Amino acid sequence: MALEISVLELFSGMGGYHSALTELSKELPDVHFNVKAAVDVNEVTNRVYKHNFQTTQVISKAIESVPNGFLKGLNVDLLVMSPPCQPFTRLGLKRDTGDSRCRGLQHVVQCLNRKVIAPKWILLENVKGFEESEAFEEYNKCLADLGYDVTVEFLHPFNFGVPNARLRCYVLASLSSNIPPISDNQSLLSVSDCKIGPYLSETADVGDHHFLSPEAAKKYLPVMDVVSRESTHCMCFTKSYGRYYEGTGSLFFQPNICDDDIDGLKSTQLKELVLEGRGKLRLFSDSEVLKLHSFPDWFSFPDDVTRKQKYKMLGNGLNVLVVKTLIAHLLKS
Repeated sequence: MALEISVLELFSGMGGYHSALTELSKELPDVHFNVKAAVDVNEVTNRVYKHNFQTTQVISKAIESVPNGFLKGLNVDLLVMSPPCQPFTRLGLKRDTGDSRCRGLQHVVQCLNRKVIAPKWILLENVKGFEESEAFEEYNKCLADLGYDVTVEFLHPFNFGVPNARLRCYVLASLSSNIPPISDNQSLLSVSDCKIGPYLSETADVGDHHFLSPEAAKKYLPVMDVVSRESTHCMCFTKSYGRYYEGTGSLFFQPNICDDDIDGLKSTQLKELVLEGRGKLRLFSDSEVLKLHSFPDWFSFPDDVTRKQKYKMLGNGLNVLVVKTLIAHLLKS
């Protein structure tokens, strides 16, 4: 008989955690994950979530507006969440608990303290810097007072064999037993570099609108990170990808002809090739970013979601492979 684990997904976005659980269930046939509810205020991400997970109850409200009786009735075993990161980022001014976007997490802390939700396991994902915040101190104290064992991990997708830099803070909590650090289980981590090539779409599938004009490429080249098919890393994609070029994600160098000479070249060398007219620059397509964020092939967007909306959701999202691995690690603890 399969073990059923009831799940509550908070700040659920477009469903990264649910995607991870769906994929993990294929590896753990004796475990059934029942996502009883997903809660998020964003109507666009909720439409994407519902498009991919049609039977899950998606609640378009702030978590503070969801009745305690409803939450308690879910009888949750596993809580997964990615609270807004803006209170803890430089661009968000690091207002921490003084930021209104921190109220959701503070409400979750209240729900945990009052046993409105009492999960056996919790996984929280946020930006590096969250661990230094007052919000983390409040959350961590709550978990300690309730008897959870807590482990904090800082991981990139490339730690798991994906050529994308997306450093995140992961807070794992368990009531059942101690959680060994991921670093103690080297079988979970990749030690070999992988390349961007396998994550790219066929050239014919990439629209002309992804390519920069020669004028735009030269104008913004100094602030760009440029990668090739042979590169082993690309930058973290943010919600501003496609609108700004500095610090929002890498650009791909498309050579004019098949050229083995570009193998292994660094960003500065690839920029020189752009100036020499030996190739063009383009954005990674949303389908390529999906792959780099480890979303499964079956995941899709509704037809009426714009490219700008896709990039914004992906920039606010998470890496499915990383959270899938961490959930498995958490449950096995």
